[in-house]
Parts: sequence; C-alpha cells; structure tokens
Amino acid sequence: MDQRQIDDLCYLSALELRQRYSSRELSPVEVTAAILARIEQLNPHLNTFLTITADRAMAEAYAAERAFAGADAAALPLLTGIPVSIKDNQPTKGIRTTHGSLVTKDAIADHDSLIVSRTSAAGAVLLGKTNLPEDGWKGASSNRLGPPVQNPWRAGFTTGGSSAGAAAAVATGLGPIAQGGDGAGSIRIPAGFCGVFGFKPSFGLIAYPGASAATTAHVGPLARTVRDAALFLDSVAGPDPRDRFSFSGEASYLAACNGDISGLRIAWSPDLGFAAIDPEVRELTARAAARFAELGCHVEACPTHGISSTRSGVRRRPPISSTISTKCATNWIRVACRSSSAASVCPQRRSAGHNRSAPLTTKRSARSWSRTIC
Repeated sequence: MDQRQIDDLCYLSALELRQRYSSRELSPVEVTAAILARIEQLNPHLNTFLTITADRAMAEAYAAERAFAGADAAALPLLTGIPVSIKDNQPTKGIRTTHGSLVTKDAIADHDSLIVSRTSAAGAVLLGKTNLPEDGWKGASSNRLGPPVQNPWRAGFTTGGSSAGAAAAVATGLGPIAQGGDGAGSIRIPAGFCGVFGFKPSFGLIAYPGASAATTAHVGPLARTVRDAALFLDSVAGPDPRDRFSFSGEASYLAACNGDISGLRIAWSPDLGFAAIDPEVRELTARAAARFAELGCHVEACPTHGISSTRSGVRRRPPISSTISTKCATNWIRVACRSSSAASVCPQRRSAGHNRSAPLTTKRSARSWSRTIC
C-alpha cells in the first residue's frame, strides 16, 4: 500500500473495521501495524501518548485475527480487533500509569481499572495511554512530564482537556476510539477543540468504582463518529457491585442511531442567552438547526438575550443542567446519528492553512498539518 492508502486505513471507523474484519477484507494485524507506525511518526510532534504499548497491541491484534478466522464474527465481542487508547489516569496492570504527574511518572499499576477490564474483555487492542494534565485537574493539556498536547488543527493551540491526548489521537487517525473521563468538561472540551465527537454519559451508566454522590467525574468515549461512540458505550456500559450508583441502561446505543426522529422537539439558541459567538460558529450551528427541521423535527429557537432587569439589578438566566436521563441520552444519540448520516458531527476546525471554508472532514486537514510538521 502507498502512503495515501495507509492514511485511509487509519481513518476507517471502528464499525467499518469490524465489517471488513468479518469479510476478511482487512486483518486486525494490518490495521494495528499501520496505526502504530502513524503513532511513531506523529507522537513526537503531537505528544498524544505518554506510553505506547506496541508489543501488547500487536499480540492482541494477532489474537483478534485468529478469532475472526475461527469463529462466527457476529458472536465475537463488539470491539474485537479495534484499536483503542486509554487515558493515563486509569490503572493498567503491568503498564506505566503516570496520571500526568512527576510524582507517579514511573508507577506500574498492579491491577486493571474496571473500564480497562471491560475494554479488554470486549476484544479491543490497547494502543497505549494518552496524555493529560496532572491528575486531570484542568481543561488544558500541560503537565511537567513534557510538552503539552498539540491541537491537531493548528500547532501551538490548545486541545483543551483533560482528555487532551485522547481527543488529539482520534482526530489524527491514531485509533478510531479513545477512552476519556469527564468531571467538568474533560471529554466535551477537547472533543470540541479537536473536532471529534465525545460526550459525558449519565452518572452511573458506566460503572466507576470509587464514585460517590459528591463527584461528577466518570468515563466516556471519544470518537470520529457518533456510531463508534455508541459501539464503545454498548461494550462497556452496565452496573458493577463495587459501584452502588451504577445501573443498567437496558438499551442499545448503537441501535438508537437508527430510526426516525421526526416529531422530536429541538431547542436551539445561537448564544445561550449571553455568549459572544464567532460568526462562523453561529452560521454552522444555524445550519445544523435547519437540518433538524428538514428531518422532521420541530425546532424552537430560544431567546438570544439572557439578561433581564429586576428591582435588585441585573439577573441572568440560570444555566442549563447537564444532568440528563438515560432515555434522553439515547434520544440525543439517535438525533445526532441521523442528522450526521453516521459521519463526523463536529463543526469544521481550521486546517493548517487556516481555510475557514474547508469541507467537513477530520482527515484531509489533519493530514496536511501532519505533513507540515513531519
């Protein structure tokens, strides 16, 4: 294969990979080797991975290849042979787990966290551990272990955080799915900054031992497509007796991506009542709202002013709650999938050439940026 074909291979979605594994059109070994080669090329510039587990990844890829050769593909776990990365605040047995800190920079975990165990049980190929700020405490990527993660769309700009390496890796073809964690935006911020899809699941949907009613942090997916995120959620969601807040969602999030969304009510505000919005962002979100209307939804535009006078002075509209039910989350995933036709649902980020009118893609612009720095 030439370089373009290898790049295309690295940008296949997890669902496309699974389909091609099943038809024997592609091998997990071939795909994993291509992604590892791309990581070796780009990671010195992007700083997405703190630890790369190449030997383990290839061993797991060979095991997946044998599994597809000797069994009914439909009976295999959902992530069999799919390259996945883990945020480096999740313990992985026998592998360095730094938490982005000098204090634990050489710490070797003696056990797997529950999310690592479930990802492994689902058949995933572990590429490595992704970069994050120290203990994931802020919405940026810098730590004292090395340079910050670079934004894949424009070198020198932030990825956001704290799942910084995860978002940048997915955006640049270093694996179709990455595990992240979110307490106050640590999946959503870098997903937005890097032009990928990510969301914070409902509290307790993915069991997270050690969680308490006082914490807002739990794990979730980052991916280039909504359906890949749903595939990951189907693979790892569910209760565990060590987490008394966990529950069974009793839903297939991948199946929720199909069906008709006509009749749903969609609320849309261009500025949430107070924010200064870039004209390009306003145009893109207005276009997305119009697309929902074309799909049969009833779109209700919210007032664009959130400040009202009172006798005691100025009052702002209270913030929208980020807590949603499982049913609402399922409907939201369904809406996102249908509106995007299973493609990337993120607003276009600027490429290395700063082309504001570039087509919606997470491939070409990121590739041209990687060629610029390599």
